[in-house]
Amino acid sequence: MAYEYLTSAIEMVNRNSYYIRNFNMLYKDIAWKFETDTLNVRWSLSKLLSIMYLNTEDEIIQTYFNLKHYEKPSVKAFIMYVAKKIDYEDSLEEKMSV
Repeated sequence: MAYEYLTSAIEMVNRNSYYIRNFNMLYKDIAWKFETDTLNVRWSLSKLLSIMYLNTEDEIIQTYFNLKHYEKPSVKAFIMYVAKKIDYEDSLEEKMSV
């Protein structure tokens, strides 16, 4: 389920910038969508990213997120960064197809 929460969060932030300023509403809307508790969504995303952080080489994380070796991206930072990257790549594709 955590992967589904993560993909939903990225899609929702990408579609609506409201969630960037109101991240608690993002958790609530994902919980509503999957008929679960907000704390479950928050905990699942946190654990998922902790596992990613532990199982990914520091060099890859540093390069992708532009972080120092001792920094770990927060859930919010991760979701916002990936959503922004997807939005940027989509806009490039649109420009290339014109």
